[in-house]
Amino acid sequence: MNNLLTNTLEGIKFRSPYVFCSKDGKPYSSVRHSFASYLVMLGVDLITVKQLLGHKTFKMAFRYAYLSPSHKRKAIESLEYFDGHRGGHQNGLERKTRAVNSFI
Repeated sequence: MNNLLTNTLEGIKFRSPYVFCSKDGKPYSSVRHSFASYLVMLGVDLITVKQLLGHKTFKMAFRYAYLSPSHKRKAIESLEYFDGHRGGHQNGLERKTRAVNSFI
């Protein structure tokens, strides 16, 4: 845990044995999904994500590492700059935009 999380948790009065739970005390089921996804979208490598989640295989880590549509769009759009041209090819840009939308 980082310092921000430690300090935040120390200030909370828990009414449940679970840290991440609904108002009725039942645990949330998707905390690991968000944790892994945010790490991946921040550029953390999958080896580290796998270890932080406590998984033995990459297959399990991949199941939790979802990327948001905007993150995928940004990654694909970065290809526009791959050949050194910045926006000068409108027809190519339109094709790339259609391709990006088909992936998302």
